[in-house]
Amino acid sequence: MKTLLSTLACLTLTAMSFAEPEALTTPRFVSYQPAKVWTEAFPVGNGRLGALVFGDPVHEVFELNESSIWKPPRDIPINKDGPALVQQMRDLLFAGKYAEAEKLCRERFVAPGGLVAPYQPLATLKVDHDLPEAAIIDYRREIALNKGSASVSFRLGDHDAYTRTTWADMNADVLAFRYTSHNGSPLAFTISLAREGATIETPRGSGQELHLRGFTGEKGVRFYLVLRVQSDGKVVAEGNTLKLSDATEATILIASRTDYNFFDPTTPQPRRDLMPCWEDLKMPVNLELH
Repeated sequence: MKTLLSTLACLTLTAMSFAEPEALTTPRFVSYQPAKVWTEAFPVGNGRLGALVFGDPVHEVFELNESSIWKPPRDIPINKDGPALVQQMRDLLFAGKYAEAEKLCRERFVAPGGLVAPYQPLATLKVDHDLPEAAIIDYRREIALNKGSASVSFRLGDHDAYTRTTWADMNADVLAFRYTSHNGSPLAFTISLAREGATIETPRGSGQELHLRGFTGEKGVRFYLVLRVQSDGKVVAEGNTLKLSDATEATILIASRTDYNFFDPTTPQPRRDLMPCWEDLKMPVNLELH
């Protein structure tokens, strides 16, 4: 899965190192430049929702995942020789014949790739900031492994400083993206969502939310995403985007629901309305990083 692969990639990036001396109490990886490709991005997740954090200080991109979004299931013929093949592969492995076991698995046990329904991402979150890129200094990107959070910090000149923290909250079951400006520096950015084939809109009467809904195809998974902004600044809807200004802090919250049936993937859950309800999610008013 994409999130797992990105986690492994993070462990091998030569541009990263353990921070000292905090590493003894707070294991973390640090980079001093934004991720250029998704395998360099820092992953966060709570087991259901996840995000890849690239950390660009001006044009931020977050790839969002939800564990149950798959292409429509396909009829995969049952391999009647499966149990016998499992035993053969075990015997080969215990005998140290790893290549032979892998070959047997690939050629006779695993279903052809064309028959397996692929996993799909939820959406792409973009946050475009009103900042002079050339003036950014002291950039730092890190992931704190014991907290499950990824953060970005930098300064503009000698005084203006910014921090950004991303995590997947387990209690509220939401993705949280927290922005903080220091020394009175104002926050100003534009929020947008992207997903091929999905419908994106700003609900009438709500100037602080974006809604995205779509499905992966006939007999596939239907999904609904709601994005909400909490801030001490001004948030206005402009087309299918949200614009924030005059803020010292802001938090973007993302909740999502699907009709995937974990007990029978071929039969969707009977839900008339997939739109996440904030009250049902038991979201704290002051969401905190745990």
